[in-house]
Amino acid sequence: MLILSHLYYNQSRGFADLKKNLPGVSEKMLNQQLKELERDRLIEKNIIQLKPYRVQYNLSSTGRSLSPLFDLMSEYGMKYLKDNGINYIKDQHLYK
Repeated sequence: MLILSHLYYNQSRGFADLKKNLPGVSEKMLNQQLKELERDRLIEKNIIQLKPYRVQYNLSSTGRSLSPLFDLMSEYGMKYLKDNGINYIKDQHLYK
């Protein structure tokens, strides 16, 4: 879900960008998840360059159809942080 929401809010991302925004996730696990999301047709993989190999990932039309879910989860998360006195911007180092 995190991968899909990153792609929803940021349009397209390369592997390194996704890895940077998902601390604690190994390259192997991220690669596996991206392959599964691509297989399930929720994301699209676009090859930008062969040498060095560079790709970008985007939400597919099916993935974009989940947008109400991303908005709902974002609203819930913001309310949860506010209700629990958590300042994510100030304390984000705690979550990495």
